[in-house]
Amino acid sequence: MRSAILAALRHQGLEQTNARSYARSAELIWVVWPQKARYSRWFSIDVGLLSRELTPDLMHPTYDECHFLCDYAFIGERVPEAAKGSRFDDHRSYFTMALTVDDERISDTQRREAVEFAAADLGTLTATVTSMQAFGPWRATQAPDSFLHVELRRLLTAGLLPGSR
Repeated sequence: MRSAILAALRHQGLEQTNARSYARSAELIWVVWPQKARYSRWFSIDVGLLSRELTPDLMHPTYDECHFLCDYAFIGERVPEAAKGSRFDDHRSYFTMALTVDDERISDTQRREAVEFAAADLGTLTATVTSMQAFGPWRATQAPDSFLHVELRRLLTAGLLPGSR
């Protein structure tokens, strides 16, 4: 599953190093890290963001070093066409099911389509949210319950965006 997720992310143009994928802009580094849960057959696609203003010298951050942390299953509400109208027609339920390797309610083809959908969604996200100015509104609507480092929260709430000092 991890290799399928990484391949789909690579197809979307994300750079890869040590089982992590990266997208970079002048202000941000997005980190996408597929990982398997320790005691189950469930995978998560962890999404992190590092502000280059707060940590300018870190070029290949780990997920844990990021200033924003969230599981892809908790980002947004989009689902593939195949899921619409089904009992799993919500983002969190669908991707939790699709990323559980032995869940028999979904076929391997649907699971592959879910991984490709998630990768395309993340490719769009990382290509469009390339600044702190874009990140603030995106985070408020798409990932309001995510972890936000205190320093990044300070930048967002004080309006101290890069270039404004």
